[in-house]
Amino acid sequence: MEFPELPPKTLHLFPDCNNDFFPRDKQLSEIGDAVGKCKGGTQAFQKTMILHGFGGIGKTELARDYAQRHLPDYDYIVWFDAQTDVSLNASFKKLAQNLCLSFKTVADVPAVYQKLANHYNSGLFIFDHAERLSTMNKQLGIKEYLYTDFLEKRPICIVTSRNGSSSWGGLSSNIQVIPIDRLSPEETQGCLKKYLQVDGTELPPSLEEAISSIAGQLDGYPLAVSLVGGSMDKSADRISFDKIESRIQGYLKLLEVIPIKDFCNEKDYKDRLKLIFGETTKQLKTETNGLLSLELLNIMSFLSPDDICVKLIYEIYTGQSYDDRLPPDEILNTYIKFMSAMKLLQNYSLIRINDEAVQISRLIQQSAREGTTIEPIKKVLGFFENNLLDTRWRGNIIAIFQALLDGASVENKSYYICMLAWKLILLDEYHYVELKFGKVKELAEVGTPDEQFMLKLVEFYLCLELGVNLTIFKKNTWNDLETGMKGLTEGFQRHGWVIEGCVCAVGKYLCSCEKISENKLNPPERNVINDWIKGKYMKLLPTSKSVIFSRVLFVLYGFRSTRSLKDDAEFIRKWVTSPDPKCRRSFWYQTKYMYLPGKNWDMSVISAFVVDLFTRSLQIQNTSSEPMEKYFLACLASVMTACQNPFEFVNDDFLNAFTEASRIFEVKDDTFLDVALVWLTLFVQDMEIYSSFEQNIEPQFQRFCDTGYFNNIPNGVSWDVADLLRTFTEKRKETGRQANWADKLLAIVQKKIEEDKNRNVTPKPKKRCVIL
Repeated sequence: MEFPELPPKTLHLFPDCNNDFFPRDKQLSEIGDAVGKCKGGTQAFQKTMILHGFGGIGKTELARDYAQRHLPDYDYIVWFDAQTDVSLNASFKKLAQNLCLSFKTVADVPAVYQKLANHYNSGLFIFDHAERLSTMNKQLGIKEYLYTDFLEKRPICIVTSRNGSSSWGGLSSNIQVIPIDRLSPEETQGCLKKYLQVDGTELPPSLEEAISSIAGQLDGYPLAVSLVGGSMDKSADRISFDKIESRIQGYLKLLEVIPIKDFCNEKDYKDRLKLIFGETTKQLKTETNGLLSLELLNIMSFLSPDDICVKLIYEIYTGQSYDDRLPPDEILNTYIKFMSAMKLLQNYSLIRINDEAVQISRLIQQSAREGTTIEPIKKVLGFFENNLLDTRWRGNIIAIFQALLDGASVENKSYYICMLAWKLILLDEYHYVELKFGKVKELAEVGTPDEQFMLKLVEFYLCLELGVNLTIFKKNTWNDLETGMKGLTEGFQRHGWVIEGCVCAVGKYLCSCEKISENKLNPPERNVINDWIKGKYMKLLPTSKSVIFSRVLFVLYGFRSTRSLKDDAEFIRKWVTSPDPKCRRSFWYQTKYMYLPGKNWDMSVISAFVVDLFTRSLQIQNTSSEPMEKYFLACLASVMTACQNPFEFVNDDFLNAFTEASRIFEVKDDTFLDVALVWLTLFVQDMEIYSSFEQNIEPQFQRFCDTGYFNNIPNGVSWDVADLLRTFTEKRKETGRQANWADKLLAIVQKKIEEDKNRNVTPKPKKRCVIL
């Protein structure tokens, strides 16, 4: 039974302010006045305001500062990255998870607003980097994410945008548009002094004059101020006033040639910022680890600008697989240099590091991309090519994909475009690929025959997914698929994404074939394709770090397939006993979705391979820190909770293997909970099992009772344990057997249940399997 959970009392999901941000009291006051007007609004648009200005003018930092200052005024404050529909949906999904809701598409937005209205009184939404109200000319509109007129309690919405009133419905929408102006001369000087760490210090007149002069040249543009200030960021106790003044004079000479003031438009502003960026990076190169800092900056220029995981940057830079672990000394030396370079970038105001995430200005990214070589983009592409997909990388894969479409240069560009298109489809971002497909085809026309076929498969998949009439492979689909797949060159077939793409396309075609007759679903070509797929996966298994094995069970055995598990016994054994835990999990995860008439997939696998599978899982060499006996237990728990009659596969060999595995667990290992559940399930089914294994099992239960282990088990699971113990106790009494550990354990668990009741703790849903 599912039990609803309540959201937290307050909900604050927004990034911290920049430590070097200089308070802009005048504009914060204007935002406060606009918020006051919004509070009196009765419609969604009347509760919305736009902070409008050039890129780098400080819109985002102002919104953050307002949120931080007014934290006590709102029950919830939520930050949304509104640059793309992908990032916006990801932000809503994060909010939905905090509200104990699911979120898949914009259609789920009303449910999020409703949940907020049910549990909170006042709230603030901040939509950062939004472009317009209504979608137009491929610019994302956020209207569907704002419309809340069906609610009495609505959040106030602050939107940061480079676009002005015309993009936000003009006067007809009642949306307030607040132009964000430059820093005043006094604010600019104060900000520079804060960067130089001399604020509050009495300075020589010549240095005061120099700071005033450069402040005038920078003309109050915050990003320019942060770049110049960051590159001169040296405190007075480490560098003389004369040296500071000398650095300022150097920038003054530069700004005489490329003045920030008197520009005509945003493009002109960007061009001048690039020159300042160039001067900043020149200074950076003179620092210890400066060249490494620039290499890391160039890598980040091809990633999503918001919340880039520090670990991801490190793995791309080192060229490691995401899950690899180096020897401790090597990790330490490399990581120290890496973090020193990252902090140097932060000192120069080129990035912001917040815990384990990094933010970088889009203008800085653009400047870095235009001045770099092809090496950084090759590193980024190589990482995403050779590592398992992770949903947390979705925004970064979109960023590098978009950079290629926008003209970024790299060797074998058509190959990488095909690869990224399939990676995005495997991440369920087919809508984004469909939106860009015209450009994809244009850029991939010069590709090899292998790449051309994979591009055709992309088009084939999109047609099936979107319900569009097929324009390719429509005459003899199975034959065309077989010919194309078998025609791929041997070297091309070694790429995991290629095989994944082929399987994905075949799986989508099977899903579209519900009304096709049996003989058309199982032509000879399908069996040939299945044999080809199995053969390729057999070769990929030893190098499975770049393969997620999604959909392969469905393609091989699902949807009226005539194929048997025993036809591929060695393949199945090799898969489920792989030393790579992610590879193993992918098998058991897929069995949960094999809901086909007359087939219980967990049971089919167990009945075919039970003893061999589990004994191998205990014996093989494991390359990760996860104990194989823990995996053994997880497989068993998954199967036993799914099947109606566990004694279809429980035999003496199985019981002996499970007894051996049970001895290995330590008190600190929380997986013993699954051990207890499995044994108790077996005992209540057949007391003879308890009789046979009593001497081996009783000391383990006694030890766990004495250590207080069962005092800390999840409250929902304690009910399961109690139910099994009561049944076991009743059956034990019928046979006249003693089991003191069971009486002691039942008393402990019942006491915990009573304590939970007194604290009004609601039982949570069952979760017996520790891996799946």
